Amino acid sequence: MLFPELADKKSSSVIKKPKSFQFREYQSQCSQAVRDTLQSASGCLAILATGLGKTEIAADLIGRQQGGSLYIVPLKDLCRQASERLRLRGVPCGVEQGALRSSEQVTVACYASLLSRNRYQNFIGGTRLIIVDESHMNFTPRSLAMLQQFREDGCKIVGMTASPDRLTGDPLTAFYGDIAFNYSIAEGVRDGWLVPPRLWLTVAGALDLSKYKSGFGDYSSKEVSQIMAHESNVQTVCQLVETTHEGQSSLVFCSGIFQAQAVQEGLQRRGVEAAIVHSRMEDDERKRNLDLFENGDVSVVLNIGCLTLGYDFPPIKKVYLCKPTKSRNKYIQMFGRGTRALPGVLDGAETIEDRKAAIAKSDKPFFEVYDLTDASRHCDLQTGLSVMRPELDPALARRVRKRQEAQVGLTAANVDEIVEEEIRAAASEAAALHALDASRRAALVANGQMRHYERDAFGEADAQRPKSKNIYNMTFGKYKGRPIKELKTGYIRWLLDNYPVKGTTGDALRKELGKRKNFFG
Repeated sequence: MLFPELADKKSSSVIKKPKSFQFREYQSQCSQAVRDTLQSASGCLAILATGLGKTEIAADLIGRQQGGSLYIVPLKDLCRQASERLRLRGVPCGVEQGALRSSEQVTVACYASLLSRNRYQNFIGGTRLIIVDESHMNFTPRSLAMLQQFREDGCKIVGMTASPDRLTGDPLTAFYGDIAFNYSIAEGVRDGWLVPPRLWLTVAGALDLSKYKSGFGDYSSKEVSQIMAHESNVQTVCQLVETTHEGQSSLVFCSGIFQAQAVQEGLQRRGVEAAIVHSRMEDDERKRNLDLFENGDVSVVLNIGCLTLGYDFPPIKKVYLCKPTKSRNKYIQMFGRGTRALPGVLDGAETIEDRKAAIAKSDKPFFEVYDLTDASRHCDLQTGLSVMRPELDPALARRVRKRQEAQVGLTAANVDEIVEEEIRAAASEAAALHALDASRRAALVANGQMRHYERDAFGEADAQRPKSKNIYNMTFGKYKGRPIKELKTGYIRWLLDNYPVKGTTGDALRKELGKRKNFFG
């Protein structure tokens, strides 16, 4: 039986958690929600923001079920970290990787190891539960085919991720099943579990990504790496870091090795020492450079593709996003590196007010996010606003971002305040336009002339009919199929400003906008 509940709850937990660890309320809720869902389903998703302890929830799920378990991580570098955390939470486990073979009931492995020579087949038959960490990654036909074989053998599969959105249009729910639990960064900050961010938007005047915005998915990594390595953009990053890092632990996300090396040299000329870590380094060199940062020998680390997933270093107080992206998944992962509270800060804090007060009194009362955005300011570029208020429609988000550029060091509360002000302003603007439209229509009716004529209702149709007007409908987007004349003016303007709309649709949009300009003055 899956997840058997024992009568004596005081002694029911299979996992013996260390005394220093206290299972949090939302973690208990998530574990319970997953177990409830799996009673009648073969799989589900659990969405939790970075820093909220997905491994602890996994340990609880694994410890409660009978039979073998697999804990799958996306990268081999995360195997050791995941296995150590599970053991720390009272779950004995082995690692299946390279020359290592696991004979434990619980095994930690990455996709590459399991798929290598079909090693995963050794676990079919005895595995009753699979937890896939960062399930938005490795969402490939081969990986899914492997998981499907486990599912057909009766295994339950749980996907865990902090960023469920996928640019490729294939939602995770199509494979894993329903979302059993969802807890975002904004909710974690609201409830006092995560450190609140302070948001900065830095416009790089020489950077223009507008010509790359029409493609589907994220920017081309090669093209963006070349752009960001240009001297003017390198100097923008160097100046930004030099003037704001204040000797505090700072993580800089770069788009390529050449950019990172150029920034490192530029910072060094400015008297700031920085370490570099990237995936092409030998393991020893990467560890040595990362140790320089974690031991405090340097306060800045420049990262290319190594520290986006699974990197847990709570002292980080500054996050520089110098790697422009349209992917909310990537952005959330980078943003989340700064959300963790310092060790011990939340111990014993039981209420939201207590937790927020403890964070506010700590050496890390907030963390700062520096978004490097381009001069074109197009809306599909992700910023901190995308994380804290993901529900905003593009037109409103654009207005808020313009306000954000003019203000310094926005907190989450400041963002909420600006959003509410812009909502009220948009409503007032809409009301004014509606009143003006009504007065114009009233004037037209007052000055209009009407002419009646009589015809036989049962006779033949009139030979002469008034010419019908061409009605153009949207051919794409969320209003696809709707008449263009019904679209809001702000939405039409946003489309024309941000997308190269061509052909008949583009002409119709421009014509409609011109009509409204003439009508409203």
